Formats: sequence, C-alpha cells, structure tokens
Amino acid sequence: ATITGAIKAAQDKGFPPEEIWPYPADSERYSTREPAGAAAAARPFRALKQTEIRSYDAALDWMQQGLGPILLGIDWTNGLANNRGEITLADIRGGSLGGHCVFIWGWDADGLLDLGNSHGPEWGENGWRKTRPEVVDTWTARGDVYGLSDLESIDEPREVVPDIGEGM
Repeated sequence: ATITGAIKAAQDKGFPPEEIWPYPADSERYSTREPAGAAAAARPFRALKQTEIRSYDAALDWMQQGLGPILLGIDWTNGLANNRGEITLADIRGGSLGGHCVFIWGWDADGLLDLGNSHGPEWGENGWRKTRPEVVDTWTARGDVYGLSDLESIDEPREVVPDIGEGM
C-alpha cells in the first residue's frame, strides 16, 4: 500500500461512517474484511480534491480552513512507537521500523497538530499525539504529505473551530 494508493481509494470508494466501520476497529484490527454496507455508505464521503502539503504552515492553513484531513507517509521509528508526549524531532530520528501512514485531523491553540495513528488507543493518548511544527516541516520536506478534501472547490473553505483539548 502507498499514500497515493490510499488517496485513489478515498477518491474512488470514499470513507464509511464511523458507526459502520469504527476507527480504530480494535476487534477487526488490520482486518481486510469489510463490514456489510460499508461500501455503499462510503460513497457519499469520497475525497474530491487532493493537494500536496509542503510545510507546517501549509498544513495548519489547510486544517484551519476546514478542508479535510492530511495523510502523511512517514518513516516509523522507535521514538514514535514508544512516544508518550508531544512528538519532537528526537522521536523521528533513528531506529527505523519501516514506512507507515498517519494523519492530521486537528490542531490546538498553541499550533500543535493532532496526529492520529492506526495502532489503536494504546498508542499515545487514546491513539493521538500532539505534533510540533518542526516535525511536520521535516516530514513535508521528505514528501508524501497530502491534504484530502470532500469539497468540490477548495476556493470556498468551511469555517471551523479547533477542538482544543477534547479527545486528547
């Protein structure tokens, strides 16, 4: 699987609602079995636009405009696997465990971005970590970082308010 493959699937198939295929699906973790009705329920939630994200500032702007999630293809390290606080540059250096896909879904008042992971609630704080700007800049410099939107046109973004502190 690749980031571009995931984006193509998001554009072709869409995202099923949480109540049909929960994330993370602990009981079906890493399962390829699709719940009944998931495909039909996903169609209205297709990604219509994609944009390459090349910096922290671009990522924060994307999130603040309410355009959608950001997918990141990253090198998964020992530091990330064992992280218990904010993700810093020290967490992303050395000890590679291979490639991994994570996503940004929010931000806080300090400008830290909320990073989600498929490893479930035992990683970070219930599956989420706050991520420092310099980490996002490092990841975007390496490529494979894309914003996905369900909007027909990203020229008219939604108004959004950060979900500060909830779920973290």
